[in-house]
Amino acid sequence: MCERPAYKKAIAKKVTSVACLFAGAKPAQKDDNTNAPTQRNMSLEKGVFVYHLQKDHTNLTDNTKAVLEKAFN
Repeated sequence: MCERPAYKKAIAKKVTSVACLFAGAKPAQKDDNTNAPTQRNMSLEKGVFVYHLQKDHTNLTDNTKAVLEKAFN
């Protein structure tokens, strides 16, 4: 995301730290699409990007980008 000037500024301003946690992941739901469980376990709150890791999460790069874009807009 830092390749795009607008996002680079937003990241520098809004993301102060990153936390990757190996516990507390929310499980997939029956009607989830492929990306929903991964995105549901990512958040940006008070400057901290938090990711609750789970072994079957998919497409981390694109899902992280989607979560941050949503938080920035």
